[in-house]
Amino acid sequence: MKRLLFILIGVCLVSGAVACRKHIPFIDADHPLHTEGGSGKMYEKSPDAIRFVQYNVGVFSKFMADSSPLCASILKSLEADVVGLNELDCNNSRHNTYQMQVFAEQKMGSEWEWNYQASMNYKGGTYGNGVMTRLGPVTDRWGKKLPCDDGSEPRSICVIETANFVAVSAHLDNTTANSAVRAAEGLNQYVTEKYGESSKLVVLMADTNTRKTTPAMTELQKSWTIAATDGRFDYVLVLNNKARYRVVSSAVVARSDAGDVSAASDHNPVYADIVLL
Repeated sequence: MKRLLFILIGVCLVSGAVACRKHIPFIDADHPLHTEGGSGKMYEKSPDAIRFVQYNVGVFSKFMADSSPLCASILKSLEADVVGLNELDCNNSRHNTYQMQVFAEQKMGSEWEWNYQASMNYKGGTYGNGVMTRLGPVTDRWGKKLPCDDGSEPRSICVIETANFVAVSAHLDNTTANSAVRAAEGLNQYVTEKYGESSKLVVLMADTNTRKTTPAMTELQKSWTIAATDGRFDYVLVLNNKARYRVVSSAVVARSDAGDVSAASDHNPVYADIVLL
């Protein structure tokens, strides 16, 4: 009887873990969940910090027909200032709309400025990355395709620049053993050539599709310092140039007053709060 009871308890625990797994983000022990402040507010932000958020939104249709309103509500509740977005469709047969433009201008609001960079042609349109900020004006926008191996998906970086910072969005492919490494090498080259000697803060928000001990992340960390990560795919990194800054907080966003984070995408938002010195 006791043995049967133990078996039933074990089954219940395993079942419960499986049922709840998508609600619990993978947490890197070196970058734990944000500690809530004295006000009790979730993910409280220092008033002088800039909140940089990495978010793979999965073309706004991972678990529902259109998750863009929920994603926007989560980002607004989070008080995001700069957001890097991955997996965006642009006027293709899967989503016949310009997702980056519609999300920034209609879902987030008129104060948000943005850029989109196609990574590849897809179903009559394109598919790529975006980056946006409400701390404009944006003074420059550019993007570039990343190197890739034969058989791997083309990827890109998408960039905006303001008077105070540069924000870079990227999404690496790991189809082949060397594809993410080649992309990381190209990313480092393109950004350091332009900003490597600058005193301006340069922040990369990226889904690298790889853990931080892999060759691709080792390559990236030759030029960047990790400010926040879920330890698995998503990162916020700062370029090792002449900028003076301090990372004051970081978090993997596991829950939100705006709604179910796990229903919005198969990735959790990851952010770093950075103060310019």
